[in-house]
Amino acid sequence: MTVRLAKTMSYSDSSIRRNCNARTRVRYSLPYALSAWLVLIFFATPVYADYLWPLPYGKELSSSFGDWRTRHYHAGLDIRTGGAVGRPVVAPADGYVMRLSTSYYGYGKALYFAMTDSKVAVFGHLDHFRSEVEDYVAKQQIASQSYNQNLILDAAKFRYHRGDTICFSGQTGVGAPHLHFEIRAADNEPLNPLGFEGLKVSDTQPPEFRRLHLIGKWNDDLERALGRKLDYLFLKKPTLSAYVLNDTIECDDDNFWLSVEAVDRVGTSAWLKPIYSLELRQGDRLLYRLTYDTLSFDKTYLIDMERNYQMAVHGASDFYNLVSMQQAQSDEGVCRDAEGAISSLTLIARDIAGNESRAIVSIRHVSKNSSGKKAKPEYARLAALLQRYGTHQEDITYAFIPNGEKLCLLVRQLRAAPVEFRLASSQSASPSVVLKNIGGGFAFGVVDSEGSRDLLNAEGNFTLIKSSEGSKKEEQSYTIATGFRRAWSGDVQAEGKVVSPDGRLQILLPPVGQVYFPLDRQYYFDIEATKSLQSTGYEVVPDEFPLAKQVTISYEFDKAIPRGVGLYLGKGGNPSFLGAEADSASNSVTAKSYRVGVVSIRIDTIAPAIREISPSASASVSSARPKIRCKIDDNLAGIRDSVEVRIDGRWCIPVYDPEDGTLISTPHFDLTPGRHRLDIKVTDRVGNQRHVSSEFNFGMNKAATSPKKKHGK
Repeated sequence: MTVRLAKTMSYSDSSIRRNCNARTRVRYSLPYALSAWLVLIFFATPVYADYLWPLPYGKELSSSFGDWRTRHYHAGLDIRTGGAVGRPVVAPADGYVMRLSTSYYGYGKALYFAMTDSKVAVFGHLDHFRSEVEDYVAKQQIASQSYNQNLILDAAKFRYHRGDTICFSGQTGVGAPHLHFEIRAADNEPLNPLGFEGLKVSDTQPPEFRRLHLIGKWNDDLERALGRKLDYLFLKKPTLSAYVLNDTIECDDDNFWLSVEAVDRVGTSAWLKPIYSLELRQGDRLLYRLTYDTLSFDKTYLIDMERNYQMAVHGASDFYNLVSMQQAQSDEGVCRDAEGAISSLTLIARDIAGNESRAIVSIRHVSKNSSGKKAKPEYARLAALLQRYGTHQEDITYAFIPNGEKLCLLVRQLRAAPVEFRLASSQSASPSVVLKNIGGGFAFGVVDSEGSRDLLNAEGNFTLIKSSEGSKKEEQSYTIATGFRRAWSGDVQAEGKVVSPDGRLQILLPPVGQVYFPLDRQYYFDIEATKSLQSTGYEVVPDEFPLAKQVTISYEFDKAIPRGVGLYLGKGGNPSFLGAEADSASNSVTAKSYRVGVVSIRIDTIAPAIREISPSASASVSSARPKIRCKIDDNLAGIRDSVEVRIDGRWCIPVYDPEDGTLISTPHFDLTPGRHRLDIKVTDRVGNQRHVSSEFNFGMNKAATSPKKKHGK
C-alpha cells in the first residue's frame, strides 16, 4: 500500500493550481503579452533530466521521508548544515516562487518553488530569503503589522534558474539548524525526494530487522503478566541469507497481528531512517504491503495506525504494524493461516536504493499441537499491576484493569491457602463470575465486556465472595468498587462520555468507530483526582492509546470562571496548554485534545517576563537602524504569536524564537538623531499582557546624554 497522510501546512489548492498553470494561459493585453513573451524566453533554457541537490554543503540527513512525528509523517528530508545558519540553498530546477510563509512555529520561514515539470520544491526553517524576496515579504508584514504571512505569488513575480541561490538555511520554527526539503506533486502530495535523479544518496546498506512484537485488542502489560509472550528478537543467519526469530510464536485462538521493528541507514548519515517498503508474505500470497513513495496530507493521522503508537511514545518509533485498517476491523489475525504444526511467514524490507533484507517468522498453533506449552503467569508483573491499579481491603488486594473492550479483575489474598473467588453483581438477576485461580495467591477473570452481560451498575459496586475450595460453608464477602466506567453503552454510533467522580471534569468522545483506530479501542476509563499545590488535577486511566479524532475536555466551576484559567495536559511543572474556551452560561472552560492523561485546571495571572532589553534605557546607539533584542519567557500558559515591537509608535518586524525565547527586531526606517521611545508588548495564551517602555538615544554624544558631574574644589 502507499502511505497517505494529512495536511500539516494548508493552503488553497485551487490557488496553487491556478498559479501553477499561469504559464499556460494566453492573455492579449500588452502587459500580459509581454509577460507571456518573457515566460517563453525563460523556458527556452535547457531542461535537465535531474534535480540539483539543494544544499551544496553536504548530503548528511538527520531525518528522512516517512519518519514518525506526533500525529503525522515527516514529509521530506532534513539535511544537516553542520550546526550553522545561512548556508545558500539553490533551485533544484528552473521555476518560480509560488508561495512564501513566515511563522514562529512549524516550518518557520518557508519557500515553495514551482518547477517547470509541475512539481514543487519546499524549503523550511530558513534564516532568510534572497534580498528581493526578503524585501517583498517585509513589505507585506509591515502593511499588515503581522509577522505571520501566507503569500501566494504570481508566476512572473520571482523566477529563477536551476542552481540560482533562492534562500538560506536556518533554524526558524521548530528544531536545531537544518534545511527541511520536500518535493511535492502538482496536486500537493509529497513525494519521496530520494527517488529522483540528482537527489539520490549513495547507499549499499540493506535494512535491518531488530524486534517483533505481537499486537491485539488488549492491554500489553496485562497480557505479559498472564504469560503471553509478546516480544521476540531477530537474529541474522548468514547461512539462510535472512533474519530469523529467537523463538517460535505460540499461536492460540485469539486474534493478533505482528508489529516489526526495522531500520535503515542512508549513505553516511548516522541517524537511523525509516525503510522504503515492507511486505508480509505467506508463500506466494501477499498479506500486507507498505511503501513510502508518496504521502497524503489528508490522512496523516494514519501514522498512529501504521506505526506502533505505544512503542513510539516510549522512544521506539520504528515499529511497523503489519495490518491494514480493513484487516483489523475484520479481526483476521495471523493465526487464521497457521495450519498444521508450524506455519512460516516471510518479511521483506527494502530501501529506496534497492537494498533488501528478509526475515522468516515461524508460528505454531498450540491448539493443533499437543506439545505446546501452557502459558505461565509472571507473578512479579501481576504484583506490579496490583501496585498500579490496586486497592487493599482486609486480607486481599484487588484491581480492576482495562483490557480494550473488556474490564478485568485481578485479586490476591495474603494467605497462600487455596480459595475460590466469585463476583456477584448488586443486581440479583445477573449471574456471578468465578475468577480463575492462576497461582501465587492470584485469581483473575473478565467481569464486563462490550456486547455481553453488564455487571457494572451505576455505582460500580460488586460483592466479592471468597470461599475455601471444596467447602461453600466458609465464605467471606467483600464490597468492592471500581472507578472504571464504560464510555459507550450499547449504541456505538452515539457519543461517549467519561465523567470524574466529582462531576466537574467531563470528556466527550466521538462514536467509538470514529475516535479510535481498530487496534486501539478502549471502552473503560477511570478518572482519579491528583493532588497538587498549584492546580486541580485529574488522571485519566488508561492514557497510552492513539486517537483518530480529538476529544472535548471541559471543566465546570461553581461560580464565575476565574481570570487566567486554562486546561493543561501532562505531569510536573511544565504541562502543555490545551485551551481555555469559556462558556459563561455553564461556568465551564473547554479544550480539545488528541491525548488524554493527567488533565489539570490551572490559573495563570502572571504576565510574561521581558528582560535583557537592548538597547537598555537611556543607552546611546550609533546605528540609524539599531537591532532591538530581549528575552521573553512565561511561567505557564506560553506566549501567543502576537508579539509587538514599536519605536516612536511605528511597528517593527518582531522575529521571535519560541524555543530559546529570543526576540530580535530591526526598524525598517532610519531614526533621526535624538531620543526615541521603545515599546514591547507580549501576551500569553490566557490574556495576560506585559508592556515595557523605555527610551534610548541615537546620534547624541555621550556628554550630552550623561548627567554632569560635580567638580570638587
